Amino acid sequence: MSIRKSKTDDIDIEGLMQEIDNDHQVEEQAAAIDKRLEELRAVQYSLQTATTALNAATDRADNIIKGINTAIDQLQTKELGVSVHPDSLKALTEATDNFVAQVGRQLKTHRDKQLEWQKDHEQRLADTLQKSRGLWISHTWLKILFIFFLIYSLLVILYVKLG
Repeated sequence: MSIRKSKTDDIDIEGLMQEIDNDHQVEEQAAAIDKRLEELRAVQYSLQTATTALNAATDRADNIIKGINTAIDQLQTKELGVSVHPDSLKALTEATDNFVAQVGRQLKTHRDKQLEWQKDHEQRLADTLQKSRGLWISHTWLKILFIFFLIYSLLVILYVKLG
C-alpha cells in the first residue's frame, strides 16, 4: 500500500494566518461598533426624555400665560360698581382749586418777604462799608489782632530790657 500524495501539497499558511487576523479585526471592529451603538441609543433616550420634559414645561408655561391673559381680560371687562356723585366731584374739584390758589398766595408772600429781607441786608451792608471807608474787619478778627499785637509788644519790651 502506498501512501498517496495529495494534489494540493502547497498549503498557504500565510494566507490562512492573514485570514484569521482579518476575521479577528472584523470581530473587534464589530464589538466597537456595537459599543458605540449602545452609547448612541443611551444618548437618544436622554434626548427623548429631555424633549418630553421641555414640551411639558412649554405646555405649562402656555397654560400659565393663557390663565394670566384670561384674568386680565376678565378684570378689564368687569365693572367695579363704584360711582362718584357729581356734587361730591364738584366739591372735591373746588377744594383742590382753593388749596392750589392758597398755596400760590403763600409762596408769593414768602418770596416778597425774602426779597424785602435781602434788600434790607444789602442796604445795611452798604451803609456799614460807607461808614468804615477802608479796611473792614469783623469784631472777632479785631480782638485776635489786638491780642497778637499786645503779646508782640510785650515780647519786644522784654527782649529790649533783658537783652
